[in-house]
Amino acid sequence: MRSFRPARSRVLGAVGLAVALAAVSAPPASAVFVGEAEDPAGDATVPDPQRDITAAGFGYDPDTGRMGAAIRLRGAPAGAPTTLIAYAGIRTPTGCDRGPAIGFGSDADRSDASWLRTTVDGAPQSRGRLSKAGVGSALQRFDVQSSLLKGLTVDCALISATAPGDAATVYDQLTLDLVGQPALGVRLSGLPSSVQASKRRHALRITVSNSGHGPTGRVRVRLAAVRGVAPTRRTVSLASVAPGKTRTTTVRVRFTNRARLRNQLPVIATAGRLTARAERTVRVVQPDRRPSGGGGGGSGTPATCVQFFPDFSGGSGGSLGLVPCVR
Repeated sequence: MRSFRPARSRVLGAVGLAVALAAVSAPPASAVFVGEAEDPAGDATVPDPQRDITAAGFGYDPDTGRMGAAIRLRGAPAGAPTTLIAYAGIRTPTGCDRGPAIGFGSDADRSDASWLRTTVDGAPQSRGRLSKAGVGSALQRFDVQSSLLKGLTVDCALISATAPGDAATVYDQLTLDLVGQPALGVRLSGLPSSVQASKRRHALRITVSNSGHGPTGRVRVRLAAVRGVAPTRRTVSLASVAPGKTRTTTVRVRFTNRARLRNQLPVIATAGRLTARAERTVRVVQPDRRPSGGGGGGSGTPATCVQFFPDFSGGSGGSLGLVPCVR
């Protein structure tokens, strides 16, 4: 039994989870809190392998109300009933013991599982059922999403193996920090929707945002190559974006006589495994052509956002993947 503060780069690694990434697009929003911990085998208060926790992972998204977890035991349940209990709350000098909190409980050898949300004084506020995978195995996974779980502030999780019907009898237990994950968004502005091919340079403002709960780390912004479009620089490096903050850079772009009538300018922002993409559509009129039609404005995809969330449905225990941000 121990408290463990994981490094951010090892998120969910203790549960043996493979990283599966998928780049997606959506409006900006906030990200999740994720933590993992390993626990030495054989340190339970009883010798039964099915009552000995060796690793656990926990994830929570306060914006969608999604909670997920994976718990690994030293052995599969076999004749020694065990109840698995996990909850997330606020860390104090005495441990992870301040509410309001969310969590769940389930017997390791049964398929039913239920979640609970409590008030700051520990009184039940709402409850429901959650899905469970790996019944009767050493690796058990839990997942639920409910509007009743939204909006909680948490920074730690407590995972326990207890006696059925007696939460005070604890066989094994570990505490882990929940680390806020970043969300990466990119937005384009400033560039006219219709220009004339010339030597004039137009300002393209690129705003990178982080609506998540952790720093992004250094961000690399890249303008994709487009025929007839000549930026002053194609790659820009930005310092880490703090949670809730933005950074803006300006690239000046010239449109030559090789440009097409309709040009899509993709901009890709990358921070670690996070990637966000936006496009600006610009109509270029050559000097010897007469424009036909209006030309519109605000075309393309001006803003996108992606965030992390653990997926505990995989055969190895799950994966830390990328999902759309939501409002």
